[in-house]
Amino acid sequence: MLELLQGPKRVRDLKGVEVKSTHGESLGKITDLMLNHEGCVRYGIVAHGGFLGVGERLMPVPWHMFKAEPGGFVIDIGKAQFDQAPNFESEKWPHMANEHWEAQIDRYYKVAAEGGDLSEFAKYRRVDLTESETNTTQDNMML
Repeated sequence: MLELLQGPKRVRDLKGVEVKSTHGESLGKITDLMLNHEGCVRYGIVAHGGFLGVGERLMPVPWHMFKAEPGGFVIDIGKAQFDQAPNFESEKWPHMANEHWEAQIDRYYKVAAEGGDLSEFAKYRRVDLTESETNTTQDNMML
């Protein structure tokens, strides 16, 4: 297993790394990273749920929330809260320049970390964008 705590890592070495809650619950695996306009990692994309890739949701998680531990990453959020977090389908990546999308994700994880009421986020659980609002892989700064 990749030792996350020793030195710089290649992006390809992070793909497939297990992500767990602080309670040891499996949340999924890293499938991708999203960069900001300055080239810094902004979100870790966690593949969550589904079976053999069917029904899987992609969960963008602010990169600062990932804590490296032996054997994988830990995020300080419970599985039930993570299940309700904003997400999208692998074929419908959101437009990364959409400030509303980014703000909702950041606010969700901030409220979750503070133990606040997450019911206001129900309408953002699944980001279902129209074709005109999505980017192609080459338009996104994905790794």
